[in-house]
Amino acid sequence: MVRMSPGLLRAWTLLAVATGLCATAAQQTNRLLAEVPIQTEFGGLAFFPGSVNSIPVEFLLDTGGSGSSLAPDVANQLGVKLQPGRSSAAGNPALEVGVIPSATITVGSAVHNAENLMVAPLGPLEPIFGRRIDGILGGDWMQQYVVELDFETSRMRLYDPKDFRYTGGGQPLPLAVVRGIPFVDLNVTLPNGKSLWGHFLVDSGGGGMAVHIYSSVVARNGLAAGLKAIAETSQGIGEATARFALRGAEIELGKYRLKKPVVVVAPDQAGLRADPTSSGLVGMDVLQRFKITFDYSRGRMYLEPNRRLHDPFVYDTTGMGLRAAPPDFSTFTVSRVKDASPAKEAGLHAGDQLLQIDGRDLAGMRLEAARIILQPAGKTHRLKISRAGQTMDVVLRTRETLP
Repeated sequence: MVRMSPGLLRAWTLLAVATGLCATAAQQTNRLLAEVPIQTEFGGLAFFPGSVNSIPVEFLLDTGGSGSSLAPDVANQLGVKLQPGRSSAAGNPALEVGVIPSATITVGSAVHNAENLMVAPLGPLEPIFGRRIDGILGGDWMQQYVVELDFETSRMRLYDPKDFRYTGGGQPLPLAVVRGIPFVDLNVTLPNGKSLWGHFLVDSGGGGMAVHIYSSVVARNGLAAGLKAIAETSQGIGEATARFALRGAEIELGKYRLKKPVVVVAPDQAGLRADPTSSGLVGMDVLQRFKITFDYSRGRMYLEPNRRLHDPFVYDTTGMGLRAAPPDFSTFTVSRVKDASPAKEAGLHAGDQLLQIDGRDLAGMRLEAARIILQPAGKTHRLKISRAGQTMDVVLRTRETLP
């Protein structure tokens, strides 16, 4: 048996007590209010379960909006008389919405009494995502918590901001929260040698988006001179936006360097209405490469890289859009076909219904799963489609359409 001197025994006792106190202090410092699963779809959008006034809903997290909103059919279940209102700070300013004066939002065991909850037409987004969207939680909800998004474990954790202390190994970045919307500084370098250091809106609602730069900023600085670009259209709540995409050289976000990102040049919108000094948006094609902790109360965002950090940025390998019709989202339809694309070369048309991929029946498959199968470049897929009541087979050879 090992014997200790009284002095050494006392020292060990004090150390044990101190260790216990430190462990207790650490537990008390970061009070976990809730932990819920997240489902990432459509290029990194985070969906998670919750409720409004005890009615179960599926929420989408959108840091790019200052307010939160519900779909009209969910609002109808609440039996609350709506008041007239307008879209939140970064939304479409012409969009008329209803407003629920007060409601209780519950996520896991975290409860928030929300005021002026918008009721907005979320239905147009559902065929694009291939799933129901009951509600969107934005800046007004985010400011109540410290929010951690862990894409590797598919979990979201909510902490009490009052006594939160970050203990992870990620890099802290200053986060400016303007009217409930977060902005971070980053640098974008383009292949023509031009670069832009600017203030970018952190947009968790930007699925499949790396970085957007406002067209006025691009024109003012001649950023796109001599670069090949591809025209496209984006659909948001209440509006469609014409824009163009090009291949960047690098994104510098804190100490992290991400090569060959997709850079989209878009009309002035969203962030400028909240912060006129902003240059653009950074979306989920960048953000989901990290475990992210948002601490709005202290103006900080923490980034811990995950295994996807240096994955290539993929723009579009098929040249076609797919939509899934409600209510069951089981029918996949080609919504558009780009010129000079793999889909065009395969003979696909807008309106074609996709029945099989490589002999696999798509019945019961989620739209996101079909997109993932078709995403890798350099693959050959045999598709069975239905067109005007006739069934036919086509061969789709995928390739990256943005050099």
